[in-house]
Amino acid sequence: QGYRHGELVLRGAEYASYTMQMLAVASVLLLLSATAYGQGMGGMGGNKGPDKAPARKADLPFIRCQVCQAIVKQSVASVKAMRSALKPGKKLEEADIIEGLEKMCDPDLDQGDWISQFDLSEDGDTLRMIDVGMHGECGIACRTVARACDLFTDQLDLSDFSEMLFMKKKRSELVKWACRDTTDACTKGVPALPKDRVPMPQFKPMDEEKIKHQKMMRTMKAAGLKGTMYNRDDMMSQMGNMKGEDDDDEDYPGMGGMGGMGG
Repeated sequence: QGYRHGELVLRGAEYASYTMQMLAVASVLLLLSATAYGQGMGGMGGNKGPDKAPARKADLPFIRCQVCQAIVKQSVASVKAMRSALKPGKKLEEADIIEGLEKMCDPDLDQGDWISQFDLSEDGDTLRMIDVGMHGECGIACRTVARACDLFTDQLDLSDFSEMLFMKKKRSELVKWACRDTTDACTKGVPALPKDRVPMPQFKPMDEEKIKHQKMMRTMKAAGLKGTMYNRDDMMSQMGNMKGEDDDDEDYPGMGGMGGMGG
């Protein structure tokens, strides 16, 4: 007895060959969805991702000192994590610290995803950076903190900063050096919030599925890939569309033009 697919009965080697061709189709779809094979691919992953939320430049003066302190805190924590992750016999290099510092203001990278945990909230006539304790979608508040982070790190000598982190200087010393001695992040008075300031949009937490998808996309980007990740339903739909494009193949319906794929 053969294996029935629609009205076609497949037996033995025919079934194995048909299965291999279906797997080949799935592999092609996965590859196309991951790499997008250049431009003009339309629904096959060539579209650009969603536009990034804009930073609110008018809010930067209200959070400069808080951002500076948060960066120092995050830098100390990151270097500590890097040391803990070292394999036996390996030593932490200053170059690795500098690389982390150069990327820590980009919330679209793993080194900068700490920024997405912060929200900006009004407290009387001040603007507070609130650590929500969970990752959120990078909206206006996230991009505003990221912009302040960029402006701050541009003023620092990252080589000096990395050396101090490498030498395990106390956080209080680092804050004094980075936020008061080297920059004026915490030396200028913070202006009061204008009464007509528009509040930030509500913080939107990211669920575990979105976080995993985001990390997968970052891994693909780091490997030089770009495109759209399809879920299982999308993949099955794409396979169905390809099957229906050509039913003229005399051996396997829906496999027309697939000769190079195992026929």
